Amino acid sequence: MSQAGYSALRFNEGVVMRYYNDAPTHGNCTWGIGALAHFGPCTQAELARAVLPEQANAVLQSRVRDAELAVKAVVTQHELTQAQFDAAVSFAYNSSRQNTVEALTPANTGNMRPLRRK
Repeated sequence: MSQAGYSALRFNEGVVMRYYNDAPTHGNCTWGIGALAHFGPCTQAELARAVLPEQANAVLQSRVRDAELAVKAVVTQHELTQAQFDAAVSFAYNSSRQNTVEALTPANTGNMRPLRRK
């Protein structure tokens, strides 16, 4: 992932240096830079827990590395531009392995149109 892509991901995810319940529609316990602690709301003890920048950055770097590997494992037949790769990594960062495979497999043929849900 390029530095610009990394910066955009960090900006779009937001940096919250504590545990919190994510968007009202999900309500999952989250911390740092979009790191899921667990499904379901945070406990009172978790809500009182601070997060150090070193912790948030270490998890971000690890998750970006995993997302990069996932994209490289799925898109093997077509070279992505840097912007496409950055976007795919950002998608994988926020998606399950199954969703990443489903969304990115068409890129192997150069088909970069969005998937239509049934």
